[in-house]
Amino acid sequence: MDYNIKDVNESEKELHIQIEENELIPHCDEAYKEYQKKIEIPGFRKGKVPVGMVKKLYGESIELEKLEKLANDYFKKILEEKNINPLSTASLIDLDYKPGDPAKLKIKYEVNPYFELKEYKGINFEKDVHKVTQKELDDEIKHILTSNAEFEEVNTVDDEYNIVTCDMQYLNPDGTIIIGKKLSDQPINLFQDVSQEFRSALIGSSVGDERVVDLKQTNGNKKYEHKIHLKIKNIEKINLPELSNELVSKITKEKITTVENFKKSLEENIQKYWDESLTRKLEDSIVDKIVNGHEFRVPPSMVDNLLDSYVEKLKNSYPNKKLPKDFDIQKYKEENLQNAIWQVKWFFISQRIIEQENIKIDDEDIEKLVDADVAKTGIEREKLMQYYKNSEALKDKLLSNKLMNFLLENNTIIEKISE
Repeated sequence: MDYNIKDVNESEKELHIQIEENELIPHCDEAYKEYQKKIEIPGFRKGKVPVGMVKKLYGESIELEKLEKLANDYFKKILEEKNINPLSTASLIDLDYKPGDPAKLKIKYEVNPYFELKEYKGINFEKDVHKVTQKELDDEIKHILTSNAEFEEVNTVDDEYNIVTCDMQYLNPDGTIIIGKKLSDQPINLFQDVSQEFRSALIGSSVGDERVVDLKQTNGNKKYEHKIHLKIKNIEKINLPELSNELVSKITKEKITTVENFKKSLEENIQKYWDESLTRKLEDSIVDKIVNGHEFRVPPSMVDNLLDSYVEKLKNSYPNKKLPKDFDIQKYKEENLQNAIWQVKWFFISQRIIEQENIKIDDEDIEKLVDADVAKTGIEREKLMQYYKNSEALKDKLLSNKLMNFLLENNTIIEKISE
């Protein structure tokens, strides 16, 4: 037997095997004898059909079947000899054989892709920094007060503190009705983020009035105009409560008892949201930069498996865990293909960086997490420690976080004030 291994690309290989006729003969003879025991032909007892007749009647199919088994045996032997660890099940992609000639086999398999680790340290990145504005704080307080407001049915819209229920009919620019574009009993909260056109049209109106709203929108270089006919059916006045110590205590269940501390806590929470979201944005830009700096082919089986997991996750988001009958799975996979390839690339690149920089998770990392979570969960420290030490998913998450901290520490982060 002779063989050689050829590179298809960075993650796929082909094993070419040639088996000479004299090496095949004993394997084929063994196969004939095995079939001789099973074949039944009229005039012969089971297991007593002459080998020559078995060969004459079924020889080629028996030899091909034996060759497929041999391909698997030789493949395993060569993998062990060359210390190769394929990523997925190999496939026999070609079998060239004629009785009396050598057999030529081609086996395709996947391995961890080979690629040169490119730049991942010493890169400049911009990080947006945002400081909470008074408007953001006021808007959040406004939202909280709205959720605790009382509603009073009135006849006229005096100001923006109203919810107006209307029938809406969309119109063409010339004022004619667009068939099929009518919505009934649509609530319009003037207190929230609605366009000024709606506010201008509805403030001062009463139940039974009709108004036409002209909406002008721009998308790139194109301008669009919409007209909507409104028939007012109901008006509710929003009576906002006063932000008092009593209301603060009620909202926070006595955790905060003064307006001053409530505003301070609210500002801290909004700031925390901005800090975390902008840090995630920075982390995404770092990873994206590193991934885009590497060009290599990823194993197709890993991409396929990831796409299958996307579909399963989507299924689980439906109440009955079944996709709609008209859902096009193939189209969904095609739309998510590039993202799956990106994810697999980052997996291999991140593993190489972790190996290169000797980044590891030790007991101290787990202990820090346990100490932080004991108070939150109420679970005994030793039990939580044991659980965390046995959780591979948790270790992977900790390792991923440790890698990201390494990248943040070893690249230049330039802060930029954002609005």
